[in-house]
Amino acid sequence: MSDPRLRRRRTPLVVAAAWLLVVLAVEFAAVLGIERLPVLAGLVGPRTAATVALVVLGVVLLVAGGLIARFRLALILLAAASLLGAACSVPVMLARGWSDDRPAAAQAGSLRVLSWNINFNLVSPDTVARLAAREHADIVVLPEIPALDADNRYVPAFAAAGMPVRSYPALSDYPAETFVLVRKDIGSYSATVGHSSDPDRSTALTPVTAGLPTIVAIHAAQPSLRDNPQWRSDLTWVEQRCTNPNTIAVGDFNATLDSFGADHLGGCTDGAARRHSASVGTWPTRLPAWAGMPLDHVLTGTGWTTLSFTIIRSEDGSGARHRPILAVVAPAR
Repeated sequence: MSDPRLRRRRTPLVVAAAWLLVVLAVEFAAVLGIERLPVLAGLVGPRTAATVALVVLGVVLLVAGGLIARFRLALILLAAASLLGAACSVPVMLARGWSDDRPAAAQAGSLRVLSWNINFNLVSPDTVARLAAREHADIVVLPEIPALDADNRYVPAFAAAGMPVRSYPALSDYPAETFVLVRKDIGSYSATVGHSSDPDRSTALTPVTAGLPTIVAIHAAQPSLRDNPQWRSDLTWVEQRCTNPNTIAVGDFNATLDSFGADHLGGCTDGAARRHSASVGTWPTRLPAWAGMPLDHVLTGTGWTTLSFTIIRSEDGSGARHRPILAVVAPAR
């Protein structure tokens, strides 16, 4: 028969060890190759918020351990595990950075790529068009707008803003919600849809005009228990398209670098990581950018490079949940 006093001594150690394993599994999920598994996929994303929460929890547990003698050992061990997890996370956040570039000046062959998830209709087409015109965008990715809306409302709004565009995919009976608007004066594309479920949340644009990149636009599923298989399929689809060095992948990936497992997805490098701003949150706008999650990305294949990456905060009061992002990309030298 086991000694009850021995069990009481062991229990705090077992609980603290279990908590430490959970914290370290989340912290080092990418190293272990488990970052896209169900449950873990939803935990690895909010690194900054989780780190702050671990620090606060650690401090609270330490104070409680000093006040409650009966549970002092358990509380101090849990606090140590929490603070250790936070300490492991801080260098990662610092390495990814909180820089915010001013958009780079134009150079030969450069393009200005704007992406904004407005969650269907939280922001009007006129507001999107004015922002795109103000930022002199060449390519605009709208990951989530009402199906069949691009030609009906967005193309006229962009024309009124002095920025005539073509919509891809073009208006049709095909139920899509991820669209790419391309300035008419830079050239044209052909669009392929059909990767994701109905309505389609992805499109791949193949350039008809020489010198333009292939555009892969995506609104990935959420990494919830139910949607995890589709989310992983979405990221894999982008990885496969990124074997083409001429690719630029853009949109709302519902994923951070922790979800990617690296600063790249297949052969495409994350623009924010390259510009030292991959810790700046694009969602949600109700939180400060330093505390949010960088879910929106522009990634470039080896044939292109990111000259600047800007998270636009001036639209935080627009009603949108996501911040727009603007990347200036150019052919790699």
